[in-house]
Amino acid sequence: MRAFAAESEKLNSEELKYSWDKNRTKSVLVARRMMYDHPKKVFHDYKRDYLKEVFLKHYNLFNRVNRNFWKIILGISNEEIKRKAERSFRETCKIWNY
Repeated sequence: MRAFAAESEKLNSEELKYSWDKNRTKSVLVARRMMYDHPKKVFHDYKRDYLKEVFLKHYNLFNRVNRNFWKIILGISNEEIKRKAERSFRETCKIWNY
């Protein structure tokens, strides 16, 4: 809970506009900005590397049009997305040792 509170403290007013469901996770709000805000504003507020990280982390949130747009703009290859998806799938399907 503490990490969640710490991350929400760093939010700016532009990010808070995209918190309609009270989600205060910065990376989710940045992904929403990428989908709904003007790309020039998004690039003005965030570095390309951070946007690429957010895009790959929340790839499933983007619709087909937004996904293709940001993939081209950020220079992300299909192989990069495939590697990220495979790694993410493996991490979520781990069997825990009890």
